[in-house]
Amino acid sequence: LDLDPINGKFSVVAHYSGVHKEYAAVHGKKIHWPGGREEPPPDVPPCGFLGNSTDCLGNVSTIMYTLFGLGLFLGLVFLVICLLQKQMKLSKELNNMSWRVRPDDVLIEMGGMFGSKGGLQRLDVENISLQQFGIHSGRASIASFTSLPPQVYTTIGQFKGERVAIKKVNVKKVDLTPQLLWEIKQARDVSHENTVRFVGACIDLPRPTVLIQLLWIAPELLPLTSIPGCCPATQRGDVYSFGIILEEIVNRGGPYQEARQQMDVHTILHKVRQCNGFRPLIRERECPPDLLELMEKCWADNQEERPTFSTIRSNIRTIMKGFCENLMDDLLNRMEQYANNLESLVEEKTRQLSLEKQRTEELLYQILPRPVAQQLMAGDLVEPEEFSSVTIYFSDIVGFTELCARSSPMDVVNFLNDLYSTFDRIIGFYDVYKVETIGDAYLVVSGLPEPNGDKHAREIALMALDILQAVSSFNLRHKPEYKIQIRIGMHSGSVCAGVVGKKMPHYCLFGDTVNTASRMESTGQPGKIHVSSATKAILDKFGTFQMEHRGDVELKGKGTVTTYWLNSTTEGEARPPTPQILATDEVPFPLLFAGMGK
Repeated sequence: LDLDPINGKFSVVAHYSGVHKEYAAVHGKKIHWPGGREEPPPDVPPCGFLGNSTDCLGNVSTIMYTLFGLGLFLGLVFLVICLLQKQMKLSKELNNMSWRVRPDDVLIEMGGMFGSKGGLQRLDVENISLQQFGIHSGRASIASFTSLPPQVYTTIGQFKGERVAIKKVNVKKVDLTPQLLWEIKQARDVSHENTVRFVGACIDLPRPTVLIQLLWIAPELLPLTSIPGCCPATQRGDVYSFGIILEEIVNRGGPYQEARQQMDVHTILHKVRQCNGFRPLIRERECPPDLLELMEKCWADNQEERPTFSTIRSNIRTIMKGFCENLMDDLLNRMEQYANNLESLVEEKTRQLSLEKQRTEELLYQILPRPVAQQLMAGDLVEPEEFSSVTIYFSDIVGFTELCARSSPMDVVNFLNDLYSTFDRIIGFYDVYKVETIGDAYLVVSGLPEPNGDKHAREIALMALDILQAVSSFNLRHKPEYKIQIRIGMHSGSVCAGVVGKKMPHYCLFGDTVNTASRMESTGQPGKIHVSSATKAILDKFGTFQMEHRGDVELKGKGTVTTYWLNSTTEGEARPPTPQILATDEVPFPLLFAGMGK
């Protein structure tokens, strides 16, 4: 049977006999194999059921070997390219003939031997070219030094503005072999203060000539050969050269600076060769005595008496104690001094910052209650808080508007500052908090932000009595004959307090108690303390206050209420007497007030 994919029905496409194992297809019918195949699928997958067929494995191995061979080939190609580039670079360096010197480029100094570099002292010499020198000497080159006077121990010349020494090479012919080019390259690459720098070579003459920098030779080495460059070097001779270098540094000139001003170089060299103690002249004031003694030891006639370099190094450290040996040591010392100075500066700035922070905190504590200010500095949110029982003080200056009209604005400012500075001094002796001053109004509260039981009414009452006493003796600067009077109102009750605003935050009080205290002040009389019945009930618990019944008073928004006058107290003074402020006195306590006017 075969399923027709078009109509979805089975149809007979062939007959199979199991007994005879015969298969007979129906004429005109064909089997619909999956995937559009024309023949049945193979009974075994191409790579086997486990993927381990030899046909497939053979293909994978071929690919792996091919990739490996290709990678190895590319690596070899890269290595060959690198080697070729390196060889080409080396060949280019070896073939660099910039070291070859033409005879015409070198000027021979006739009559000059040892001398300092250009700028130290100019020698009166005659300059001729290297080629001309060979002609004038009777030979085709400068290779033969036998024609020179016996006092001349080396030949000095000028090459590209640099003073150089000329050394002969006892070779008739120079073959530029790769080995020789390699040695020349190494000689040119060497650059150190303790080695002779190879400048170049002239191989165009019959006998080659090599240019080297001039060195000062110890006297015991001079008689060995007429060419100091060929003399064997010794460590004692190097010590002598070091002494000459010290003399050059001290005199700021060439070797034998003082002697060369009075005699020629030939005479100086002759005296040095005699080993009779002829040495450079150095005045004692030009260098420390220890350094002068070290130089004399370095150029001693007996080379065995000259110190070793380890001894020289030790002596120099002793002489330079307290001084920097080199630029790096100086920089390190300066950095250490800077670090120490920086530590002291940081400590001083930290101390100043701590002092300024303390001042800022104290100023903030004058504007906000201490607990509230500490919460704000800590970054905490100050939540509004309700207080069940506090006492509020209000005071007002009687006739303040008329007084302002007869005074200048500066006089009003000074007057309010004097008065409120006195009030601020008084409230400092009591457990109260100054809320604000608006013009001539003065608002104080007790019992918050830290509750104090029933003491809030007592604190406000004692404070009000002291303020009233201080006002009675207060004199104005610009009007000494004028006597001011104030009205005071007190009321106790519940309030809600919190910080309002982010810029110039203000600790404000809200509630009916505030309004009632303000009405108690406005309905009072000059020179008296108006007390509500709620405050009187708390003060009666102490039994130390004398109050007088005023009667019924009409308060706006409250109707008729019974109020009292606070006359005195039997308690002692809680503060020292308030000094009387005269017109010529300086205000002892500064005042910050929010504004003027009502």
